[in-house]
Amino acid sequence: MVNEKLLRLLLSSVGLLALGGFGMQIKDFMVNRDALMRPVDITRLENTFGRLDSSQLGGHLLAFENYKVLQNLNVTGYVPPPPEVEIEDQPQVNQIIAAEDFVVPFIQYPSGAWIQGVGEVVSGDEFPGDFYAVGEKFELSTKPGVKLRLMAVESGAVRIDLVEGDASVTVPVSTYEVDSSQIIVRGPDGKLVNGSDVVVPQRTRMTEPDHYSVGSADASEIEQMSQEQVLAAVPVRTERDPFTNKVKGLRIRSVQPNSVFARMGVQADDIVLEVNGVTATDRQQLFTSLQNMPGGNVEVKIERMGGIRTLFFTLP
Repeated sequence: MVNEKLLRLLLSSVGLLALGGFGMQIKDFMVNRDALMRPVDITRLENTFGRLDSSQLGGHLLAFENYKVLQNLNVTGYVPPPPEVEIEDQPQVNQIIAAEDFVVPFIQYPSGAWIQGVGEVVSGDEFPGDFYAVGEKFELSTKPGVKLRLMAVESGAVRIDLVEGDASVTVPVSTYEVDSSQIIVRGPDGKLVNGSDVVVPQRTRMTEPDHYSVGSADASEIEQMSQEQVLAAVPVRTERDPFTNKVKGLRIRSVQPNSVFARMGVQADDIVLEVNGVTATDRQQLFTSLQNMPGGNVEVKIERMGGIRTLFFTLP
């Protein structure tokens, strides 16, 4: 343990030294009091060091360009906000419709109608307009940006509504109407002459889940496609059963967007198992089946995500 007497002596010595230093500071102040209390002579300072003008107010700092390298290092990780982009106001679409805007050449009561815009122009020998099912949304070239919906097909007229709005118009049929889903032509003897002809759209549409009505233009396009064009639109490869190693179908590797096959509901990685009950094991066989599809109904059995389902196609 530290000797108590020695500790007291040490503390007393420190106190006496501090008191002596404080006394010396007071003595120095009293001796030089007049010089320390004298006001600063600004004129004398200016004569000694010179007068600073406004260009020297920066002191020892240099121009900003000399320090720009530090800013470019971006040591703080600051990311400036993107520049503001002025978005031009989109032109307002006239959301007004009237019965005089539409022409309905015929209807397929009560499921759909052929609708075209007044003054609609098409190229080639195509018939203006298209066939729309009840509840389907559509847009006419004569009224771009106006989204419409066929709400009902009645006897002699159709009802069309605005999708974004409350407007609704009733358009009379201008030519003829069909009172069933088929047009049946019979001769004097009552026998079927030209068969039944279902009014179909130009493009393929799904009428209900897994049921498709193949459009006349799409059917014509398939008939005119070469084998190379078909395989480019829907490339396939042989798919084997993992247990038996036997060929069970053709796996679709991809489907071109907006192609006729995309509208027919097929998807990438679908495995085509059968076409009208015939096993699909060969690409040439599948191509021949597509080229020689008879009018009427075609059933295509596929495997999709491990489940088996059948797609039904009604051909013109």
